[in-house]
Amino acid sequence: MEQPPASTERSSPADRDDDDERRRALWLRIGAGVAVLALLVVAGIFLLGDGGPGAGPGEDLGPTGFSFELKRAKAAPVSEQMPVDLQDVADEAAEAVKATMDHFYFGAYVNRDAWGSYEEAFALLQDPAASNADADADVLTIGTNASEDYESVEEPAGTLNVLVLTNEEDVAISAIARVVFRMDAQLAAGGTTRITSTGSYFLRPGDEAWEIFAYSVDRNEEGSAEPSPTAEPQ
Repeated sequence: MEQPPASTERSSPADRDDDDERRRALWLRIGAGVAVLALLVVAGIFLLGDGGPGAGPGEDLGPTGFSFELKRAKAAPVSEQMPVDLQDVADEAAEAVKATMDHFYFGAYVNRDAWGSYEEAFALLQDPAASNADADADVLTIGTNASEDYESVEEPAGTLNVLVLTNEEDVAISAIARVVFRMDAQLAAGGTTRITSTGSYFLRPGDEAWEIFAYSVDRNEEGSAEPSPTAEPQ
């Protein structure tokens, strides 16, 4: 990702240490199922790539919606089928995964009305991810104090690569969504900041949609413009 042209420090050293701590990758390890998927993450890095730094805008941006750009979907079969033979299965599952990730990031980042209260986004989580979401909210979302810290968001954009695990009957049973998300936010104190969210989400079919049951996510924030000369000192 391109480095921002300027940086604005707006926190104390202690706050920055705390930020660094919560930006570290979060891992939920939930037994053999995730162990298998964790191996697929490594494969997914080579098969799918990381989405690249040039994440383009989705179909619906701003306050009314958000959509990832689905870059690639690939099957990871355990049967004798070749991945290319299951591309239709992978594509169908990837679209369902994308719908979940679109709704999750809209509720967690883009929708200003939901800032600080992320029930709608967290409704897409299964245990153990659901049990950890509140504790990890400052990494999974724009933040628990977003309404106080930010005025608005601009140009949310993201790319999505999906690796779909199929069973012996060639049915999609789980998936890894590799996410690259970024947006600029107007700070309440003046100026803007660049927020990025990258990592992997582990999903499986739920009753009505694909749901997230584990994640490994990193959230980062950097000043991308200095406040105007008329802004109050920070």
